[in-house]
Amino acid sequence: MVAVAEELEGAAEPTKSQKVWFGDGNVVLQAENVQFRAHRSILSKHSVILASILDVAQPDGEAIVEGCSVVKLSDAPRDVEDILLALYGDPLYTNRKEEIRFRSVAAMIRLGIKYEITHLRDEGLARLKLECPRKLEEFDRLNVRGGHRFLRYPSGIINANFATINLAHECKIQSILPSLYLFSLQCDLDKSLLESDDLPIPYPAMRSCIHGRQKLLEAAAKKVYKWTQQIGTIEKCQSKKICQDVSRRVMKDQLGRTGRSSGRYLTFRTWKEYAAGEAGTKYLKLLCGPCRSYTQVAHEEGRRAAWEELPTYFMLPKWQDLKGFQRLAKLNFPMPPFSVICLQDINYLSPSV
Repeated sequence: MVAVAEELEGAAEPTKSQKVWFGDGNVVLQAENVQFRAHRSILSKHSVILASILDVAQPDGEAIVEGCSVVKLSDAPRDVEDILLALYGDPLYTNRKEEIRFRSVAAMIRLGIKYEITHLRDEGLARLKLECPRKLEEFDRLNVRGGHRFLRYPSGIINANFATINLAHECKIQSILPSLYLFSLQCDLDKSLLESDDLPIPYPAMRSCIHGRQKLLEAAAKKVYKWTQQIGTIEKCQSKKICQDVSRRVMKDQLGRTGRSSGRYLTFRTWKEYAAGEAGTKYLKLLCGPCRSYTQVAHEEGRRAAWEELPTYFMLPKWQDLKGFQRLAKLNFPMPPFSVICLQDINYLSPSV
């Protein structure tokens, strides 16, 4: 009895939300120790789940705040605040051009699913898609901007992409995974596996990233940089001996870069970026005009072909078959030995490819 009395005595009084407290509201929602005063009609309009909760008669003796019954929710206070602000049309949640906190988007999706507020769930997904391109042109624009523009992550978060991958797996969002996996390849995945027994992302996601890393390196050789094996052999070449010599030098240089690359940048680097880079400025000027023109066309065609196949590199369905909020298929992919998955310097650029 003494312990119970001490616990009750130490319990803090509920506090009113500074952002969601309407004087004419007729119901009070309480999440942990924070209360929100809202309108039954608005909550019921947007959610049949909330409507059923609010319709349940309150037992005698239940708390009453300013004449309103108190309905307790099991959600985090800031998540409840986010969805209420969104339901009441706060501009931050309705204007997609404005940056929004990642945790707010996560709350919109999680509670949108839980309380069957479909438009809120879909709006959250739309915000994620702004950072997770499905088209190569969108990916290029995102790369030019550099970093995140539409979502704001906590400064202490280790990896924003990992946080989003975890949310995608938790909420069964399949459509944004290819881009997220691709972005995550900039991290040292092998180091993540070696430093801790706890994976930063679900095992299927880690497996897909490791598998995709190798597939991207293959795609770089077989699609994007296939032209390195063809210059000097095209019909319109005006200096076959010189161009074939350049071909061998470019292939050797590219092979060295493959061993140091995660696959993301190497595979989807634009022709403009390549031409302005160290290798491009060194070798392209040595080619004849027709070969130089051919390399640009072939490079961009290879990028587009690789992008079309990107989801399959990560053992996902094709772009057109990816769905949002759909149960992720269980993948029966045999995991190679760890010593194999850590190797990146595989000779994908040999002339026999």
